[in-house]
Amino acid sequence: MAVPSIRLATGAKMPIIGLGMWLSKPGEAANSVRYALNNGYRLIDTAACYFNEQDLGQVLDEEYIKQGKLKREDVFITTKVRRFFTFFPHL
Repeated sequence: MAVPSIRLATGAKMPIIGLGMWLSKPGEAANSVRYALNNGYRLIDTAACYFNEQDLGQVLDEEYIKQGKLKREDVFITTKVRRFFTFFPHL
């Protein structure tokens, strides 16, 4: 089944349905990410205050990108950054 998407200013088509990581416990979130990616989800929403971004990154990188199952540009990750964190130079 094709997932509805919107076209971004870059020309990329981003799915409008994705996995929300809120209330996914650190350590358990990895299973949700695996399930979503294995079932065609390509949009994942998270936030620093959910404390599960590391699980997302680890699963995506080690189990999908490095193994050639997905390309990084195939997955959209949305997040929220609190104003407090915007002083970090890497943001």
